[in-house]
Amino acid sequence: MTQKEFEERIGREVTGDEFERANDIYMLSGELDKDRFCADYKKHKDSEIIAALFETADKQKDRLHVLTKEREGLVSFLADMAELTGEAEIQRRAAAMAGWRGYLRMKIHKGYELWTDELKMLDEILKEK
Repeated sequence: MTQKEFEERIGREVTGDEFERANDIYMLSGELDKDRFCADYKKHKDSEIIAALFETADKQKDRLHVLTKEREGLVSFLADMAELTGEAEIQRRAAAMAGWRGYLRMKIHKGYELWTDELKMLDEILKEK
C-alpha cells in the first residue's frame, strides 16, 4: 500500500514515519484487507497493546531472518561435507533441513555432481505437476 492510498483510506495526511510504522504493522497483519486494516487503524492507532504486539512481532521477524540465514549456512556446510566425505547421512540431514528441492538447487549451484539417489529425486521432482 502506498502512503497516498493509506492517507485516502484513513482520511488524513500522515508523516513519513507514521506511514512507515503503519505499513510495517499492515505487512505483519497477514492477509488483512487494506480497507479493513485502515478502518481499524483509525480506531486504534494509539493503542499501547497493538504497539507492544507490533514490537514483539517485529523482533521475532528479525530473529527469524537471522535464524534463516544461519540455517542456510549450515545446509551449505553440510552439502560441502557430504560432497567431501561421500556420507549419505550428512546428505540426508542437509536435504531434510532444506527440502530436496532446495538441497538439489544448492548442489547444482555449487557445481557438484548429483549422486544416483539425488538424480532419482530430481526426476521425481520434475515429474510433479
